[in-house]
This record gives sequence, structure tokens and C-alpha cells, in this order.
Amino acid sequence: KEAKKFAKVDKDWAKIMIKASQCRNIVECCADELLQNTIPTMYAELEKCQKSLEGYLEQKQKAFPRFYFVSNAKLLTILSQGSDPLAMNAYYENVFD
Repeated sequence: KEAKKFAKVDKDWAKIMIKASQCRNIVECCADELLQNTIPTMYAELEKCQKSLEGYLEQKQKAFPRFYFVSNAKLLTILSQGSDPLAMNAYYENVFD
């Protein structure tokens, strides 16, 4: 669910950036009313995704307390590449130090 929200925000952001790159005048680009309404909504959606992600990471930390010693960025990498032992070598010291 949250992954779909993030993908939509990411897609919308890419569209905004393409449109902005085609605009010659930055003031005109930023004065776009649709843009002014869209960005705060996108930000709110990203905050929801962030909270959901933090909740997920907290669940994993509770399940395996040694994950508390690893930053959230590294924990995401560990969880996403956990099935590849060679990719995990760089993180063993953080988890088991």
C-alpha cells in the first residue's frame, strides 16, 4: 500500500521536474497554481510513507534487537539484500560488534 503511494509521488515528482526543466522562467514555473497545490500534498504523502517505513523498521528491530545498533539506511539495505550473504559481509560488524 505504502509502496504504491511512494511510487505515485515519485512518478508525479518526475513529471513536475520534466515540466520545470522545460520552463525558461523559474518564477513562472513556481507560480503555477497546480504546482503550489500538488507539492504540499506530495509532501504529506511522503510523510505517511516515512512513518510507515519507520514502523516497519521498528518491528524488525523488536524481532532482532541487534538491529538497534544499525542505522535505518543500513537496516533497509540489510533487509532488502538479506538473502545474499556476500552483500551482507559489510554489515556483519555493525550488527554483531
